[in-house]
Amino acid sequence: MVESMESGQGPMEKLYRIIFRIQHTTQLCEKYAAQFTNPLKHSRELVTLVETRWRSDYDAIVQALADRIEINKLVTKEKALWKWKLTDVDWEYLKHMKVLLMPLAFALKKVQAAKIPTLYMVVPVFNLVMDRLEDADFGREQCLEDTRSIILSKLWTYYGKTDYLRLYMLSVVLHPLLKLRWMAEENWEQELIGQARELLQGNTQGEIEQYLEEPRRGKDQDVLEYWRSRNDLPGLQQIARMIMGVPGSSAESERIFSASKEV
Repeated sequence: MVESMESGQGPMEKLYRIIFRIQHTTQLCEKYAAQFTNPLKHSRELVTLVETRWRSDYDAIVQALADRIEINKLVTKEKALWKWKLTDVDWEYLKHMKVLLMPLAFALKKVQAAKIPTLYMVVPVFNLVMDRLEDADFGREQCLEDTRSIILSKLWTYYGKTDYLRLYMLSVVLHPLLKLRWMAEENWEQELIGQARELLQGNTQGEIEQYLEEPRRGKDQDVLEYWRSRNDLPGLQQIARMIMGVPGSSAESERIFSASKEV
C-alpha cells in the first residue's frame, strides 16, 4: 500500500483490517449490509485493498469516505473491530490521501478511456498529473507532503526524458486538438515552441502554416482518421502516419508477455 505502517495502526492499515475482516466473515458481511437503511443508498461490496496496486487504495478510500457512517456504525457495534476504529483524525487523513491519489487515478482513467492511447497523450497526461499534484492541499499531513514530493520527483525524471525525444513534441503538434497553441497555453518556453515548428517546416513546403491556422478540432476527433483524410497536406500526413500510431506505453505489450507464461 502507499502508506507504510510500522505500528500497524495507521489509517490505511486500520481500513485494510476492517475491510479484510468484513469480507472474510459472513456474519459481518450481512451486518455491514444491514447498516444501509437509507433507501436512496444501496449496500455494495467493499473494495479489496491490494498491496501492489495503488489504485485499489484509491478506490477503497473513495468508497469508505462515501460509506463512513455505515462503517463507523458497524465498527462501534462489533467488538472484533474495535481495535481498528477510525477516529476523526484518521478520516481526515484518508480525505487527504484521496486528494493525493486523485490526479493519478484521473490520468489512468483518461488513458484507459482512450480508443488508442498513443504517443500524443504522454506529455499532456504528465502535465495534468503534475499540475494537480502541485496544487493539492494536504493540510498539515507532512507524511503526504513527503509522498507528493517523491511522486513529483519521479514524474519529473521521466518527463525530462521527453525533451530529448522529438517524437513526443511532434505528436503534440500534429494532434488537431492540441497543436502549438496547447504548448503556449501550458506556458512552454518559446524556444521549445519554435523548435517544434521548425521540425515540421523543413519538408512540408508550407503545409504547417495552413494546418496551424485551421481551428482546432474537438475532443471526440479520431486523430488517426483525421490524418487519413488529410490528403491536402501530404508532407504532414506522411509524418503523422509514422508517429501518431506509436503506443504511448509499453504496458499492453508487457501484459501480453506476462500472460504468455500461462499458455
